[in-house]
Amino acid sequence: MNPQELSHAIQRLQEDERLIVTTIVERIDRGRDEYGPWEIDKDHYRNYRQEALEELLDGTAYLAAELVRMKNERSSQIAKVYVCHPFSNDPAGNAKDIAFICGGIVEKGALPIAPQLYLPAFMDEVTQREQVLAFCLELLADCDLVLAFGTPTAGMQRELDFARSRGIPVRHFFDQEQRS
Repeated sequence: MNPQELSHAIQRLQEDERLIVTTIVERIDRGRDEYGPWEIDKDHYRNYRQEALEELLDGTAYLAAELVRMKNERSSQIAKVYVCHPFSNDPAGNAKDIAFICGGIVEKGALPIAPQLYLPAFMDEVTQREQVLAFCLELLADCDLVLAFGTPTAGMQRELDFARSRGIPVRHFFDQEQRS
């Protein structure tokens, strides 16, 4: 493939693929500048350029196959949905609301993650606040989606900031009076 055909082929790639190919070419150029051109070793019958190309293609094919495998593996798992909801202002009432929300999540075929329903059974939110939030964030890190309800409390805001920093999508549902 001549340089013009190669340039045209690279331009037809998707943006993310074009970035990968461009990065590879830049690194090859830096390597050539630093170490000199790759030569054919006639004494040992080795063609380093061909070997490098074959290794690169093998590695690229492996990575592509691994990405497909990971996507298929992930898509076969049940989605984990974190329930971000006020709690301490009305533990009994909020627990009922959260349980109702979890039922809806299950009906949709997903796994609700609602630490508010079980952590209070063995942890004190007031005296162990930081540890409770640390556990919540640990659970949140493995979730696929966050459903946030009502006006965020300080703890909820930490969860939402954490989710966004990890690229976990957040859907917010406001109370009826907040929407007006």
